[in-house]
Amino acid sequence: MIGVIVMATQVFIDYMLQAVVEQGASDLRMIAGKPPRIFVGGEWKELQAEALEPEDTDSMMRQITAERALRELDDEGLAVFGFAYGDNGFFMVGVAKKDGVVSLALSRIGMPPHWTLTRAD
Repeated sequence: MIGVIVMATQVFIDYMLQAVVEQGASDLRMIAGKPPRIFVGGEWKELQAEALEPEDTDSMMRQITAERALRELDDEGLAVFGFAYGDNGFFMVGVAKKDGVVSLALSRIGMPPHWTLTRAD
């Protein structure tokens, strides 16, 4: 397990994203019923955290998802979008909703230092 201690009732997306950056991971998976996992060094590793509750995954998803993607998720059960994480790169996100439960798959895409990203909703 990777050493990020997070209680499931107090999960914040920034802790998860920072773990990805600090560990040099490429991917983050957050699925209700399981602890969050990152892909680093060619293997999946669980973060030191409790299993996520459906409320946790829903709350984290809402922290990073624009209104357009929320509507798409409600209509289609799936949304794909991206966002910049400060100077730490860009994340592509896939969100799926099945039986009212949200799962997230994030992939970190590095960016050259001369790029400047702006948010467009």
